[in-house]
Amino acid sequence: MSVWPAASPVADNQLHGPAEGEESLRQWRRSLDALQREVESALGLAGQPPLQETAGSLLAWHPLANLGPLPQILASRARHLATLQQQALDMLAEARSGVEHELAELAQLPRAQRPPVYLDVWG
Repeated sequence: MSVWPAASPVADNQLHGPAEGEESLRQWRRSLDALQREVESALGLAGQPPLQETAGSLLAWHPLANLGPLPQILASRARHLATLQQQALDMLAEARSGVEHELAELAQLPRAQRPPVYLDVWG
């Protein structure tokens, strides 16, 4: 499930620059694709039990070196991804608050104070 609409071929064809500009655009697209996968994963995980391997993969993103400034053609996509990231952050904060509340409730429950019981089986 993608939360971002398919790229517009018209907009993609409007960028005519030197090879260096095209490489920068490709790098930015790869970076935004990685961010999109991460935010979609985070939004998809909301309300589900956490999985160790999935949680670790959500923390692994690092930007490519020497990206340079964001090309104007990708600005709206970057803003949309930032909005989705904020939504994911809000959902995760709400989930964390719920877990903290449940833990606080559990801490209030009385604990049984029974002495240890030993059974002598060789007796």
